[in-house]
Amino acid sequence: MHFKDHFSFLAGIKKVKQRKIEHFDGILSNANITFRWLLALVTLLPAFAGLPAYAATDYSFTPDGTLPVGCSLDLLSSTSYTCGVVSLEVGDTVMVGVIPLFTPVTVTFTGAFTTAAGNLINTAGATSDLNLITKGTLTLGADTILNANVTGTAAINMGARSSIGGNISASTTTGVVTLGAESVVGGFIQTDAGAINIASLSTVGGGLSTQAGVVTLLTNIQVGGDIGTDAGGITIGDGSSACGSVFTTGAGVISIATNVLIGNNVNTVPGAITIGPGSRVGGNVSPSGAGVVTLTSVNIGGNVATSSGAITLTSSRVAGTVSSSGAGVVTLTDSTTNDSTLVVPAPPGCAVPPSLEYIQIEHDGKGLTCSAESLTLKACADATCSTLYTDAIDVQLSINSILDQTVTISGGSTIVDFSYTNSELANLSVDQTYECKNGNSVSCDVVFADAGFRFLYGATETTSIGHQISGNNFADIIKLQAVENVNGVCTGLFAGQVDVELSQQNITPSGAAELSLKVNGTSGTSIAKYPTFTPNITLVFDGDSKAIIPTPVYLDAGHIRLHAKYNVAGVSLEGNSTDFWVSPAKLIVTASSDGSNISGNSDSSTIKHKAGQAFDFTVTAYNSLGTEAGNVTANYVPNDIKLLLARTGPTVGGVDGGFNYGSGTLTSRLMPSYQSVSLTTFNSGVSASQSASYSEVGLLNLDLQDENYGFLGNTISADAINMGRFTPDHFEQTVVEHGSLDAVCFQNSTFAYTGQVLVNDAEKGAITYFVIPVVELTAKNVQGVTVQNYTETGYNKLIASANFIIAPTTDSSILGNDSQLLPLTAHLLPGTVSHNGLVTSEPSFDLPLGAGILHYELADDDNFFYPRNENSEVFAQDNDIDFLIDQAHFVDSDGINITYPEDITSTTGINIRFGRASLNNSFGPETDDFRQHLSAQYVNASGRYVMNKQDSCTQYDAGNITLTSGTLNKNLSGVNAVTGKLEEGKTRMIILTAPGAGNQGTIHVQYDTYPWLKYDWNWNGIDAKILDDNPRSTATFGLFRGNDKIVHIREIYH
Repeated sequence: MHFKDHFSFLAGIKKVKQRKIEHFDGILSNANITFRWLLALVTLLPAFAGLPAYAATDYSFTPDGTLPVGCSLDLLSSTSYTCGVVSLEVGDTVMVGVIPLFTPVTVTFTGAFTTAAGNLINTAGATSDLNLITKGTLTLGADTILNANVTGTAAINMGARSSIGGNISASTTTGVVTLGAESVVGGFIQTDAGAINIASLSTVGGGLSTQAGVVTLLTNIQVGGDIGTDAGGITIGDGSSACGSVFTTGAGVISIATNVLIGNNVNTVPGAITIGPGSRVGGNVSPSGAGVVTLTSVNIGGNVATSSGAITLTSSRVAGTVSSSGAGVVTLTDSTTNDSTLVVPAPPGCAVPPSLEYIQIEHDGKGLTCSAESLTLKACADATCSTLYTDAIDVQLSINSILDQTVTISGGSTIVDFSYTNSELANLSVDQTYECKNGNSVSCDVVFADAGFRFLYGATETTSIGHQISGNNFADIIKLQAVENVNGVCTGLFAGQVDVELSQQNITPSGAAELSLKVNGTSGTSIAKYPTFTPNITLVFDGDSKAIIPTPVYLDAGHIRLHAKYNVAGVSLEGNSTDFWVSPAKLIVTASSDGSNISGNSDSSTIKHKAGQAFDFTVTAYNSLGTEAGNVTANYVPNDIKLLLARTGPTVGGVDGGFNYGSGTLTSRLMPSYQSVSLTTFNSGVSASQSASYSEVGLLNLDLQDENYGFLGNTISADAINMGRFTPDHFEQTVVEHGSLDAVCFQNSTFAYTGQVLVNDAEKGAITYFVIPVVELTAKNVQGVTVQNYTETGYNKLIASANFIIAPTTDSSILGNDSQLLPLTAHLLPGTVSHNGLVTSEPSFDLPLGAGILHYELADDDNFFYPRNENSEVFAQDNDIDFLIDQAHFVDSDGINITYPEDITSTTGINIRFGRASLNNSFGPETDDFRQHLSAQYVNASGRYVMNKQDSCTQYDAGNITLTSGTLNKNLSGVNAVTGKLEEGKTRMIILTAPGAGNQGTIHVQYDTYPWLKYDWNWNGIDAKILDDNPRSTATFGLFRGNDKIVHIREIYH
């Protein structure tokens, strides 16, 4: 059991001014809280496992008590103490005096004060009995209870599940206040310049305020007052609440996460205000300066206004207006303003208790002078008496202005018996403001008669008929008794069979329509609606003039009254029952689209519906005879419909969405509680909306009940239904990386040859990615809002590895000799869909990706080449490859697709060159070795073949040289064994060995090159080129290079 569990939200709200902050005592009372009950915790604190044995000490800050080491009573004081550095051990307790002479106690710590886990300090006293002033750091161990007010100049740190019963005030820049998880502060927290940091599941009874510090609340935190800063920002985590306002008066921004409840206003000056899905603000949202406002799936009970900042509302409802008085742009997407139906309730525990407005006297208008008559007194807290004032109140009931009795109304309502013995009108009144209600009449008159009928119920024959269930036989027997006043005693009139007339009156709601009351069971006689009576209902009266009404059953619902009358041979009797409630047997909830239930219950369910898309949501009240149309209790009007909306998928991770039930929005929860809602108005027992929707991806389970129908504690239940599976409506697709290309020679090579493939794999083109193209998919609902749950496990229905790109077949800019785009061969492999980002070797694009966002990365092994033929023999140009999104196939398994695809364009980086290898002729003395000049050439912009000086990549191998005999036997020469790469487009490392002296003549040389460097060296200029010739040359031995100034030399032999 924890201190926090014993605090409850008080009904009243008391405003305490403290530096512009309103503190509400509505969450935790911070005045005179006693902690005597906490002493019971001592029995729940067994020895901490693993801790060394220690003799705990009970310290007492009293004049004769045992003080911690380093503490002493101040001179001339009985209540002020000063301590140095103090550390409590496990099991230590601290108490203060209970005699007024010795309280309140003030303890000033000049050094650090540190507690162990589970210390109890002043748990037997009141908060006001102890004030701590800490000049060093205050550190409370886990589960420590400190029932005091704390003022510090240094840091104040509270361990998990620890508690401070009063207020916390910290000054100086080092006065940071930090609360561990599940901590409790009974009062307010105030700092001058230090930050306020509160961990999850903590509770603060008052407000939070700081001058220069920031305020940071994690998740599920409750604050009983305002949250305000003078300069710092405010961050409020998911599921938190504040009874008051949230504001900054300086430059701070306010960031409010999802499902946060704010009781009043949210205000900044120039700072932005951002409020997340499922949150509610009871008042206005308004930066007074240039601050912008961004609201997503938020309900605002007041207005939204800025001076000059932009306003962006998505899927939100505003009870008032939305406006910017300056240049700010107002953008509304699927949002409503001036929504008169919107009611933003106060956060739990913050509601102002109702006050008494008037007393309602409810009676049936008839009475017998021989019998006590019953009436109901209600303490009404509103004009319709739909809310009761529950505090006890005494009222004086008078009959004809004569005091009859004093009645205490407790819990909002009480039943009173009174007697009147005169056969006449009796006028009812009370000593408070009052109204009367007799069915649909506001008359305060009761007609008393000496004879008449009265209805008796059950074995005790009470005149109050109990609650019934529609379609069931009444829960107990109902008798009709005919009596007259004989000397003040009700005496029977009838015996044996008597035909009487019966009628049934609709009290709430009124009117004479809808289903009937029947006697003799559901197939028996239908009883007319008042004031019409059904005659000839034969009843058998016994010796006490009592007759059982046989098997009554009411097929409808509501607050009803029974009437009986008899008028035969001068004998005239009338009478009516008390009003009683008949409830529907069950409420049936359906969620459907096109006549089929949306009832998926797993992430693989084939029943599905798009997030944000409208569907039919109906609640129908039935009697117990079944769910056929004829069994709808058309007179049913609910009292307090509550929905329980559980997010059943995803349950690990994920976010909650907003369920629009047609007239309002409810946020789902993993661990929900029933929430009051105002459904679309019931018409003939049915509430039907055709505009229901759920904003997120996932699964829901919805339960519904009507609480306190007719009277306190009467709950009409429904069977919970599954709703789902909700899918995205579409994907929004963008290109986050158009990518760039690379060629095989080396990374970031600037060119590739037409037709070039891998040397060791002729099926793979030589062009690959330097930077891989990436597209981004964002799952959206119908309103265009990101559905974050799509990327949770089980809900992402995109194939992890697939090809969603149409393989390009041409370049996007290079033209062939036929003046058409140059053909391209693309080998595209399945790309990768991932929420966890790209491959680690690539840019991160600010990973991790946001919820609902996926990246599709093209395959690293994709490759390309341009087919080599006469058409592609064009001058060198930079390529440009466009990748078109395959919209028809870029869909997930639910058929969710991209609505507006954005193609990957301008993927460039490679200069495409039509190349060929060239081998120069060689000549010289037969005694010299000949170096062969092998080069790579390409067509330049002038249409001429020039050496490709950028090629230092193409490999050569002297083994590819083939020699054939010319005028000289090829065997007289040979080739060296050498391999390597071209340097700046050429090599002279291949050598023909000298044939030797006297061996003059020619040898033909051919180099077997790569297919993309072959050429048609024998082209006749007419026929189509056949590009399959290797480069050839002639080596001439016996010649040598002469003087360049000699044009021609000739030898003449005689």
